[in-house]
Amino acid sequence: MFTVEDPLLKAFQLELYLEALANLCRAVQPRILLMPRTEIGRDTAPRLAVRLGVSLAQDCLEVRCDPATKNLLATR
Repeated sequence: MFTVEDPLLKAFQLELYLEALANLCRAVQPRILLMPRTEIGRDTAPRLAVRLGVSLAQDCLEVRCDPATKNLLATR
């Protein structure tokens, strides 16, 4: 788990959150990023996916990892 601390992030500001998350993801290069189904998560996740050029699966009923390929499998 990672934490980004900055006084500017105290109150939700979409562009600042996006920039902080995008920078963190570029530095850490996670294989999977899970975000909560909250108002902030639903606003942030699609925009973050576009900035990072990655796929996005929202409103999933099941998420698992294929043991053979290590790919994420999501059921909507």
